[in-house]
Amino acid sequence: MGKTIAFFSGEKGGTGKTTLSILSLIFLSEEKYRVLLLDMSIDMNYLGVLLKSLPKDVLVCHSECTKFGLFDYLLGNCRFIDTLHQIRGTNAVIVPAGDVAIDKIQDVDYRKIAQILEALKEKDLVIILDFPTLRLYEPIAQLLQFCDDVIFVFESIKEHIVYVKRLSVALNKLLDIDRDRLKIVFNKVLPDAFNTLSQEVLEDILRHVKSWYKVTYVHVKYKVPASLPEVLLKRYIVYLQDPEKNMYLIKQIEELMLQQGRHTFIKFLLE
Repeated sequence: MGKTIAFFSGEKGGTGKTTLSILSLIFLSEEKYRVLLLDMSIDMNYLGVLLKSLPKDVLVCHSECTKFGLFDYLLGNCRFIDTLHQIRGTNAVIVPAGDVAIDKIQDVDYRKIAQILEALKEKDLVIILDFPTLRLYEPIAQLLQFCDDVIFVFESIKEHIVYVKRLSVALNKLLDIDRDRLKIVFNKVLPDAFNTLSQEVLEDILRHVKSWYKVTYVHVKYKVPASLPEVLLKRYIVYLQDPEKNMYLIKQIEELMLQQGRHTFIKFLLE
């Protein structure tokens, strides 16, 4: 089956979109889905830095030049195939944002991404878009309307819940994206904090989104994963944390790494 999924949080940064995008890529590819992850965050380029840190034998590049990313393609500096970085032995392909100067963004033709999404729509492919922090009036936000699902990533606190409701109304009004295409991940939830949300609040949220998923936030000791796809995850965590200190990993990842958590998360992604 083909599906296009956007991880999005509007103007709020640091919610965990990129981490969840990477987890989705790993989990789906391990279930034999063909997965393409597009990094839209030119201001951060986390995935570009991550790919550079991977051992050379982990990646299969579809071009002799390995430096290109999505925004290089959008600016006409390369072909789209030149941006593809496949994790060897898997169906997981990553397109990093690229090392393009921020001031060049105004020259980007986002219609090229829309054309790619439309061209791949009939393929047996799950496409994941990791959106940057942005306002809905920015040109890149128009791409949300080409996605089958838009997954909000927020915490289960009052101000975020209010923002989700406002955002869902705005998406419907500006981009004609209705409730059936919207989901929410309550991320970094402190133990028992989620239980303070009343049934009335949860029912109110479900008037605005199709479904929700909760990920608990607790620090646990991180163990080096053995399987090749999870090398990607390991490197990502090393990049986010200080490698000189004890390595810690949020419960978000350990919980989802468990088979049961993994399967429920995949079901949430694909339903």
